[in-house]
Amino acid sequence: MFIFHQGQRGAGQSGPVSMVAMRVIVLALVFGLATFSVVGAVLGPVGGDEAGGFDLGVPAIAIAAGLAVVALVVPFVVRPLLAHRVAGRRKEAEVEIADGKVPAELASATIVAAALAEGPGMLGAVLLLISGDLAYLVPAGAGVVGILAMLPTRAWMTGAVERA
Repeated sequence: MFIFHQGQRGAGQSGPVSMVAMRVIVLALVFGLATFSVVGAVLGPVGGDEAGGFDLGVPAIAIAAGLAVVALVVPFVVRPLLAHRVAGRRKEAEVEIADGKVPAELASATIVAAALAEGPGMLGAVLLLISGDLAYLVPAGAGVVGILAMLPTRAWMTGAVERA
């Protein structure tokens, strides 16, 4: 069974993606980030001086807060900007959504937005692993929340098609 259906499109264009497959992709990002964060919290600092970790020169909470804001804001800005590409295929997209599929334009918007939430969260997890400062769990947690907010739902997809 193929997860990605190719449909009747031109070269280089993909067809709609199964809703289940999209959710699995998004949840895989959550699993990776959560796993890496837990490992970082359990192991503590993996290098640095005797006092425990590297001194990053900036208060950890400031870096953590900045990363958390990026993880929670950027995906919500980017996904609607990318989702507008479905405008030229409104009727086809509505049929795909009714069939439990994610139109290719919305699938790519979802993956990009979830990855943009994962990036700052993963950086927080890496900084946690390097420094041992638990403040870096904040952006990791924000990344998880940002990714989970990108889980595709019929309501969001229908709204995106209507707004396009």
